[in-house]
Amino acid sequence: MYTLFVLDFDDTYGLEEEESYGVEPEVYLIREDERPEVEKAADKAHDRFHEDYYEGSSFTIGDYFKETMKEENLFIQYVGLLHIPFGERQEEYLADYIPKALV
Repeated sequence: MYTLFVLDFDDTYGLEEEESYGVEPEVYLIREDERPEVEKAADKAHDRFHEDYYEGSSFTIGDYFKETMKEENLFIQYVGLLHIPFGERQEEYLADYIPKALV
């Protein structure tokens, strides 16, 4: 069984104007039974991004997320971006049953 997973970057890039789109959340298809590991991979990607940021790395959190998923042999398929304004994303904007990591 598969589910969608949203990687939302607003904790890192949260200084946007409400009507702008800022760094849009990325949507991935993942295996439902791997969800806990995927959520850990998102946290790990966030940490790796911030550790490497001051060293001049050009990797994004999304890059680290995809790399971590590959390293941990977890299924991932990119679906697209959520084109929802930043201001709307500051409220609950997804149904509770859609897994999301706010990094």
